[in-house]
Amino acid sequence: AKHSQTYCFKYKKMSLRILDMISVIMAVHRYDKYVDISIDSILNQTYSDFELIIIANGGDCFEIAKQLKHYTELDNRVKIYTLEIGQLSFALNYAVTKCKYSIIARMDSDDVSLPLRLEKQYMYMLQNDLEMVGTGIRLINENGEFIKELKYPNHNKINKILPFKNCFAHPTLMFKKDVILKQRGYCGGFNSEDYDLWLRILNECPNIRWDNLSECLLNYRIHNKSTQKSALAYYECASYSLREFLKKRTITNFLSCLYHFCKALIK
Repeated sequence: AKHSQTYCFKYKKMSLRILDMISVIMAVHRYDKYVDISIDSILNQTYSDFELIIIANGGDCFEIAKQLKHYTELDNRVKIYTLEIGQLSFALNYAVTKCKYSIIARMDSDDVSLPLRLEKQYMYMLQNDLEMVGTGIRLINENGEFIKELKYPNHNKINKILPFKNCFAHPTLMFKKDVILKQRGYCGGFNSEDYDLWLRILNECPNIRWDNLSECLLNYRIHNKSTQKSALAYYECASYSLREFLKKRTITNFLSCLYHFCKALIK
């Protein structure tokens, strides 16, 4: 692809091969007014060498897939699959099995990726030999109006902070497929499936190379159907911290357990 060749010339000191294709995965549980905006934000990326794997999941999956079918006719990079199970973690695992490529980017069906997101993340990943990279986010409301920016810890702080706090914005992540497969994918959870996975990665692969770009490359939508900061999320995080303490009874894991249980009780 012309775009990839341009960047191979620019980064020829890092690699002489053609840059990797990327698999972008998205689960769509309901077809609302945000879905088309989210899909279009991926299809209009400056880095164009990708496939977009959309999992229409839940009880209405066949109707959702029907409504999205026109994307496959307009753009051959789009692939749509149906899954009657509605849980996000199951849908993401299913999406990973459908990915052709070794680099995977996450996307949620109500958020908006800025045009340079894939390009900047992938180049940062290559330059720093990373296995996973996230970005900062701009919180927006139901109408797309800006609320505030959120930045996440960099690589030097992630391992220290992660037992106490999720250090990544899940829909911003780009990662190597092998990293997820080695952990057997997402294990479960209804609100904090990503935090569970990061804790397992940290426990089993303490030398994982991960980082966050400080730049905000995704608009993260807050609305009345989003699950951000739900009570269930706090309860799940408390259970994960207890699991980690029982596996490794360190001072850090003990303090993490106390911290998460206090937050859950207060909530």
